[in-house]
Amino acid sequence: MDTRGIILERIARLAVMGTLHLCGICTILPVGAGASVEHHSHELDRDDEADDTIEARQDAGRRLEWRSSEFHPEERDSHLHVQLLAINDFHGQLSEGRLVANRPVGGAAVLAAYLHAAQHDPKDRDLSDRTFIVHAGDHVGATPPESALLQDEPSIGFLNLLANRYCRYEDRREDRDRRRGWEDDEAQEDRRDRRMHPKCNLVGTPGNHEFDEGKDELFRLLNGGNHASGPFLENPYRGARYPTVSSNVVDQKTGKPILPPFGNSLVRMELTGQQIFALLNQQWANQSSTRILKTSGLTYTWDNNRPIGDRIVEVLRNGSPIDRQATFSVTVNSFMAAGGDNFTVLLQGKNQVGGPLDLDALITYIQTLPQPFSAAIEGRIIRLN
Repeated sequence: MDTRGIILERIARLAVMGTLHLCGICTILPVGAGASVEHHSHELDRDDEADDTIEARQDAGRRLEWRSSEFHPEERDSHLHVQLLAINDFHGQLSEGRLVANRPVGGAAVLAAYLHAAQHDPKDRDLSDRTFIVHAGDHVGATPPESALLQDEPSIGFLNLLANRYCRYEDRREDRDRRRGWEDDEAQEDRRDRRMHPKCNLVGTPGNHEFDEGKDELFRLLNGGNHASGPFLENPYRGARYPTVSSNVVDQKTGKPILPPFGNSLVRMELTGQQIFALLNQQWANQSSTRILKTSGLTYTWDNNRPIGDRIVEVLRNGSPIDRQATFSVTVNSFMAAGGDNFTVLLQGKNQVGGPLDLDALITYIQTLPQPFSAAIEGRIIRLN
């Protein structure tokens, strides 16, 4: 995906609303207000009310704009517009009644109303489908009693309510009527984290306060399981429906991230030869621009003069045409397996089984090669006309 620029709008300290443009203009604009915090953490909270002044808000609300040298206004309509609605330092402010700079601010209901309104535009009916909510840390910790006395489970529950139907609990107890290709019955042993669905509209990252009670409690809060003094609002507590990611919070002993970097895992499935032809034809069908699939184990020829939906001339395996009625084992990344980039044929794949992260698989493969290794162009994709 070619991300040449970002457009952002801001809800002061508490919420930042914006649009990620795959083009090249960036702006920051003021929109709303924030919330104060109470202290129950093991360390002094640095985001106290004294820092949240009218002057600070005015400074944060200055309009900024920059433009990529590669941006061409005439190409604006050919780019995908994605809106980002980001919040930070929520600190479990579920109830109203707080003051910021002696001004009343709302709680979770007001924030939800802002986020809901920002996702609906009568001139852009599909805006909500292209909107992602991002919490940038300190969603929990240093929270008032209505969240703190219940181990901040209500604050996670608030974000769960904002998550769309593609966001899933990891424990997999879902209404079967809502199951799709990502969670087919054949994939019950799938090792993928179901919260990593590419169409889930919400993602978070930890701040310092997420670790107020240690990483084990953070993991319980995200992954589910009753607290020693629970259960509270549900039994058992199911955790978060959305992914929480970070690449710079690492285990001191191993040096590896303790939360998953937002990446893709590998998924193996079974497709017929006819489905493979249909999949390859989707490189042009219902696409804003051509999306060429890179293959391994197969070579294919396509004809640019043939109509969209019927451009694949032949598909070869080991030099011989594949049988359209035969069944083949196919491995793709998890984003594509969920129908990403309109490759919807993959939703029909049978016996889906999850595997390692794509990066880990690549590293393991390279380590098996004679070192130093080299690669050559093999001509796996042939274009006619």
